[in-house]
Amino acid sequence: MTELEEVIMAGNFIKIDRKILKWEWWSDINTFRLFMYMLISAYWKDGNYKGKIIERGSFPSSISELSKETNLSVMEIRTSLKHLQLTGEITSKATNKFTIFTVVNYNLYQTDNKQDNKQITSNLTNSQQTDNILLTNSILKESKSERTEEIKEDKNIKEKQQIAKKAVKLIRPGDMIFLDISTTNIELAKEIQKQELEITVISCMMDIAQIFSQTKKVKFILLGGEFNRAQNGFLGELTIQMMKKFRFDACFMGVVGADVENDEVMTYVPEDGIMKSHAMKRSRRRYLVMENCKFDFKANYVYTTFEDVDGILCEEKPSKKISEKLKEYQVEVIE
Repeated sequence: MTELEEVIMAGNFIKIDRKILKWEWWSDINTFRLFMYMLISAYWKDGNYKGKIIERGSFPSSISELSKETNLSVMEIRTSLKHLQLTGEITSKATNKFTIFTVVNYNLYQTDNKQDNKQITSNLTNSQQTDNILLTNSILKESKSERTEEIKEDKNIKEKQQIAKKAVKLIRPGDMIFLDISTTNIELAKEIQKQELEITVISCMMDIAQIFSQTKKVKFILLGGEFNRAQNGFLGELTIQMMKKFRFDACFMGVVGADVENDEVMTYVPEDGIMKSHAMKRSRRRYLVMENCKFDFKANYVYTTFEDVDGILCEEKPSKKISEKLKEYQVEVIE
């Protein structure tokens, strides 16, 4: 076995999917850096640490240690951990002396297939193998730098599909609707296509454009402008200028976080928030499409309030406390 093969078989490589560019934390430098560090630090096989069994895909650490290793502040670490836990990328379990962090679906980033590894190395020259070994060692030594890793297609896909089935019932024949950059709206677009609704859909998201390229019933208009790779859509002043030419019968807005106590609905990217705000102002009926878990999370940019929303669609009815607060804002929880 060559040295490179030994490096591969020792779990010193991780697999990265190109879909990482669509990951919601791609543009969040701190969260991305922390996840890369955690992915590289995870045990590639079961092990022991201070008398505790550490399973494959997990590793022992602490918030202070993560801060030290990634050059992020303790506050930045806490915030990034919340992000990763919210979207199901990691879990954590505290012990008396340390915390065990686990990368969910760790096997997606690794390979146990020796034949595949041999095939990889068989196509490399000795010089390439040497270069790759040096590169790998360098990468492992700088685990705090900018490496990437895979993105799950969507953790809450079932919840989003349930929301989409409810949302499609709100669309009337002949409507002109706006779908913002949102993974839930991708599912709504699929429902619209499936039911062959004769409506006009306007969006600035490439994923949605791709869905409607397959149907003749729906008239689709893609708003252009400056392309945002992390969002896989168009954002910015040019996009907003195009949007100002339209009036929507309804808009469906994705949500990153919501604070019912302070009447705030949030997203991460300011440009995305500005686009959402403009779309809502130009819509007769305004709906939020969001999983219930978003009520427990806060993001960086407030783009609207509950008082400016006509209805909310979740996979199931929110808690009694949240429902009562929404009733105060005169927001309909659509079931």
